[in-house]
Amino acid sequence: MLDTPFGLFFLILVFAIHPVMGLMSLLGAITTLVVGLITENRVRPTMNRSIAAYNEAQEFLEASGRNAASVKAMRMIDNVESIWFDKQSKHLKWQAQASLGQALGSGISKFVIQTQGSLILGIGVFLTITGLLPPEAGAYLIVAKILGGLAVRPIMQVIGSWKQILFAHNAYKSLNELLRIQSIHPKGMPLPSPSGQIDVIGLVVHSEATKTDILRGLDFSLTPGESLGVMGPSGSGKSTLARCLVGGVYPAHGTVRLDGANIAKWNKDELGPFIGYLPQDIQLFDGSIGENIARFGERNEIAINHAVELAGLEPVIAQLPQGLDTQVGDGGARFSGGERQLIGLARALYGNPKLVVLDEPNANLDIRGEKVLQQVIDRLKTEHITLIIITHKRSLINNIDKLAILVDGRIKLLGPTTSVLEQIEKRQMGKKANQ
Repeated sequence: MLDTPFGLFFLILVFAIHPVMGLMSLLGAITTLVVGLITENRVRPTMNRSIAAYNEAQEFLEASGRNAASVKAMRMIDNVESIWFDKQSKHLKWQAQASLGQALGSGISKFVIQTQGSLILGIGVFLTITGLLPPEAGAYLIVAKILGGLAVRPIMQVIGSWKQILFAHNAYKSLNELLRIQSIHPKGMPLPSPSGQIDVIGLVVHSEATKTDILRGLDFSLTPGESLGVMGPSGSGKSTLARCLVGGVYPAHGTVRLDGANIAKWNKDELGPFIGYLPQDIQLFDGSIGENIARFGERNEIAINHAVELAGLEPVIAQLPQGLDTQVGDGGARFSGGERQLIGLARALYGNPKLVVLDEPNANLDIRGEKVLQQVIDRLKTEHITLIIITHKRSLINNIDKLAILVDGRIKLLGPTTSVLEQIEKRQMGKKANQ
């Protein structure tokens, strides 16, 4: 592409030798350009399908790797391999078709260049025989042929590199989309430390994958230190709500406000220390336990020990020869699900959080772990920390101030926990009576 301006210069030189040979070179360049455009029109859709199939195969392969233990244990290896092979075969099929179209365009371009060179020599000889060119100008015929080829060669090289050009084009589009998304939520302005007041106003979250709304107009408020339990069937949007409350997901409409400020526009570097979040799927990072608890920031040993004690992680740490300096490894595979849950809980409680969101915090805990979790809940309430717990177990919400029942992305019931539970029991009794 950078050589293309020089191609125009070479074309001018051929015109300087003789206009007829210049017109022949120009005709060759135009023909090559037309071939290039046709090749682009044919190859681009096929290449895009190939890239999409490749990405799908890679994503499936990575997901299989993350679930390697399940794949091996349940004898899914052959099935998983077969599915991956089908996806990879689609990629290779589309790639082969794209390569064929690219090779055809490149072959036609080479034929045009060879034909153009022969025609320039033939026209030059004819002009010399007819006396329109002097006999001593014979050397210029070879020069004209070479220059004519150089004039169209950049176009031919672009056609030959169409696969790389399409990859670069798609990468450029992806980067632009990423930068566009980032620009929507610029770094927010500095704000004072929050007290924990939460206001959810008309919250709507849209799924691009399913083209449906996951959350549909949620409204509720919590005063500083107040606690809320969220219950509901699977797929009702509970985890999405949790991610919205901590600024991990941006709503399509509505806002989540912390102390009156839109949490999506809050400077995340300043907001982070005041947020504690335990996701349903615990993700630990390669590093020490202490680094994971301290969120890979500057280590405050007093705050780390306090979080360890609060999360009931002390018995686990005591059994490790290196204590808090024990390396977690990739994903924390060396620890059990319950131990990873407690490490994640300690990370959520590290520092001085004013808002703590726990998504299924007892999913991997044994009886001792559930007792510790109940103690954590009681402790957070006494310290007036705003707490939101998403759970399926009623045992965790006994001492919670409010309870919300989420169904199909909407709040069906909301109020004091005892009142909501009584309404649920009455409805269940009514259903049994009708049966």
